[in-house]
Amino acid sequence: MPNELDIAINCLNKLLKQNEKIKLFKQEKLHYFFTALLSRSHLGQKDRNIVPGGFAIEENIIRLLLEKIPRGSLIVELGSGFSTNILLKYYKVISVEHNLFYAIQRSPIHICIHAPIQSGWYQPEAVSTALQNNPDAILVDGPPAAELRRNILENLPLFASIRCPIIFDDLDREVDHATALDFCIRLGYKLTLLKGEKKKIGWCEKILTTD
Repeated sequence: MPNELDIAINCLNKLLKQNEKIKLFKQEKLHYFFTALLSRSHLGQKDRNIVPGGFAIEENIIRLLLEKIPRGSLIVELGSGFSTNILLKYYKVISVEHNLFYAIQRSPIHICIHAPIQSGWYQPEAVSTALQNNPDAILVDGPPAAELRRNILENLPLFASIRCPIIFDDLDREVDHATALDFCIRLGYKLTLLKGEKKKIGWCEKILTTD
C-alpha cells in the first residue's frame, strides 16, 4: 500500500506530465520547485530514491554499473541531485550543475562545478574543465528539461576526444532516448539499454576501429 511520500510523488508527476502538454509553466522551474518542496518537507526520506519527474538511479542499475565501472573510479556527472548521493557511495564524482540549489559539495570525494545555462545548455567551459580530469565514465543526467538536454548535440566537440563509457539517464523518455542514440551515432558509440524497475538508462561504449 503506497505511503504518503508515494502518493505525493505520484501527484507531482501527474502535474509535471500535464504541464508538459499545456506548457503553463516552464517545466524546468516546476521540476526544481517540486523537488525542493519534497526535500524540505516532513515527507522527505533520506534513503528514498524517488524524486519528482522520474527516479534516481536504482540499486539494481547501480549493481550493473559496478560490474562495468570499478569502485573508487571517477565519474563526471552532468546534472547533480539525488542520484549524486547514491553514486558517492561507490565512486568519486565531479558534477556539473547549473542550479545553485544543487551546486553543492556533498562529500570530501565530490566536486561540484557551477555551470549556468548558456545557449540552451551548460556553459561549455565548465564542462570542458570537468572532462579534463580524465573520468572513467560520464553520466548525462541534465539539464532536467528534455529540450535543454538535447542541446548536448550542439556541443559534440567537447566529447570528440573522450574514450570512456558515457551513461545516459531517463531513456524511458522518447526524446531522451533519441538524443542518446543520435549522440552515439555521431561520435561512434554503441548504445545498450540497461533496465531498472521503473526506468531505463543507456550504456554507451566507444566502437573500436582498426584504423
